[in-house]
Amino acid sequence: MVNIGVEQDARMSSVFHSQDSFKEQQCARALSSSALGRAGVGMLPAPIIIDHDTADVAVVKAINDALQAGSLSKLHQAWAEWISAGNADVPLNNRELNKVQQRAVRIGVWHLREAMSSRDVARVRELVQAVDVAVARWPCPLGIKASLEYQSARQLLSDADALEEKSDATRDAGLVVEETFSLSLGAPLRRRSQESQVA
Repeated sequence: MVNIGVEQDARMSSVFHSQDSFKEQQCARALSSSALGRAGVGMLPAPIIIDHDTADVAVVKAINDALQAGSLSKLHQAWAEWISAGNADVPLNNRELNKVQQRAVRIGVWHLREAMSSRDVARVRELVQAVDVAVARWPCPLGIKASLEYQSARQLLSDADALEEKSDATRDAGLVVEETFSLSLGAPLRRRSQESQVA
């Protein structure tokens, strides 16, 4: 056992250098890049100038402004302007694009919730039509149609349409009843007037 420990000590001492020899080698190269960097004697690094007026930054800013304003039409308009300028796709990675879609869904759901709280059928109908259009356009916020607000807006519209059809049917039936009643009353009146003219 003693021999193994002595052999390992001998190997280790021959493999590793002393710190004095390391410091001599370190300072021997006067113009190495690491020596210049540590001494502070090198050239200044080239400044990086970031141009904030690029088209990529402009479209991202327009998308963020539209999201901040809560407007799906402005969001689509920013994308349409980007595409019409000859660009292929918006400069967003998948994670950022997913965040834009999620925020667009939240914006659409918020607008639906506000319209549903007013219970104004015309406003809800207009907003549901706008959501149907927005889902087909960029960023395609399909989650709006899966929301409870969209489902309840559709239910409100179908109830309003059913009530309107029922009132139309009642009104039409009322006209038929009135016509029938007036015709049935009119026949005896006409006979009486004819009889009075004969007499």
